[in-house]
Amino acid sequence: MGLLLLSCSTIAQNLVINPSFEDSLGNLTKSFASKGWLDDIKYSSVDIYSTIYPEITGYAVPNNYLGYHPTLDSSSYIGFALFSWGGDLERITGSLSSTMQKDSSYRISFFIKYPKDSFMVYSKFIEVYFSSKKPRSKYGEPFFEECFNEKCPLADLKINIEEAVTTVQWVKCQAIYKAKGNEKYFTLGLFYQNRDFFKLSKRYNKSLLDSKKQLKFLKKTELFPIYINKNHHVDLINKSYGFREDRSCAYYFIDAVSMELIHPMLVKSFVKSKFKGDIDSFFYSRLQFPETPVNKGTYGDLIVSFLINENGKLDSIRVQQMPNSQIASKVIKILQQTDGMWSPTIENGKAISFKYKLVVRYQIFSGNQKNEYNKIKEEVLRNIQASKFKIALKHINTLLSLNPYNSELYFIRSDIYKSLQQYENALVDYNTATQIQNEILAVLGFIFST
Repeated sequence: MGLLLLSCSTIAQNLVINPSFEDSLGNLTKSFASKGWLDDIKYSSVDIYSTIYPEITGYAVPNNYLGYHPTLDSSSYIGFALFSWGGDLERITGSLSSTMQKDSSYRISFFIKYPKDSFMVYSKFIEVYFSSKKPRSKYGEPFFEECFNEKCPLADLKINIEEAVTTVQWVKCQAIYKAKGNEKYFTLGLFYQNRDFFKLSKRYNKSLLDSKKQLKFLKKTELFPIYINKNHHVDLINKSYGFREDRSCAYYFIDAVSMELIHPMLVKSFVKSKFKGDIDSFFYSRLQFPETPVNKGTYGDLIVSFLINENGKLDSIRVQQMPNSQIASKVIKILQQTDGMWSPTIENGKAISFKYKLVVRYQIFSGNQKNEYNKIKEEVLRNIQASKFKIALKHINTLLSLNPYNSELYFIRSDIYKSLQQYENALVDYNTATQIQNEILAVLGFIFST
């Protein structure tokens, strides 16, 4: 079963309902209410800041009780505590105008701002949870209770927001999500995906009034203090009043949330055409080359495109790239002999005509070059496992320069780009790998040693 990529064009339609929180349904005397957004939190509430509120309320824009914080290009934004020592994990759920298509890729983006002069803790990440139904209120329970009972769902994405701490400006964050199908809601917050948070919270719950214990807890949960006192302890405790809860939380502003379909779903009912026999043996037994390729200038890659129609017949044979016309002529003659020896391409249960490619590589390697190739690939995998993604990227670029027709290498590099948060490059490589899988029927290699 193959995968057919229908398109890789960007569709710039924002699916988020009320992305800038301008259509507000409530006021300051009621709980949070903004069209398309849900604040189903039991013990706390997400805040909305707007130009319609007077400054005396503390929730005005641009001047509010947290300082001077203008909007991007709208009249409103929200603020919420990803984490607070009071025990809250505030989350905000957005609604989409249409459900997500299974196996399609979506880009989620938003602008985030951290009022660092007002708070003392920041989070390195924000997480996103996608769902087909509205999240239940149990997900908004105090985090200690939630973690003890292990009710917290696993997030689907983890997005780095650390840059927001180093600037007073709005920072754009984004990530790519591959849909499971029928998702209608997405929730921004902390879910502590892939972390042993349950054990940590139980271990430190009774000792968090100790500043040393606080610092250990923060480091282990990827939360970080802004200010540390002269004894290198987190300065979150007031001896007279206990926790300084007004400042000891990771609080952020969010604005301009976007969810865009960046390429449509992959059709799973696509079956590639198959050769009735061993295509490699068929060509190798019929194709011969000069023994002195360097002198005759016959080394390089030959690419031939051809159509296999709904009856399995060949048509429209074209040479797209050739190192030598003599080699091209031989390959075409052998390819023509395969007419009628192919099964048709099947899409959604029906035979269709589809254009494929055949690649014949005529390479000259020095004595140990093949062994070096395998060593470099091992080095790529080793660096990925060690999270040394920049080094892994350098090595895999070398591999792709030697073999640009290997879909596996593009998939690996796509994952590396994703880890480096280079999402556009990740998508390009993902599409390239899928295209190679679908369109190239065979890659034949003829290797000569110097």
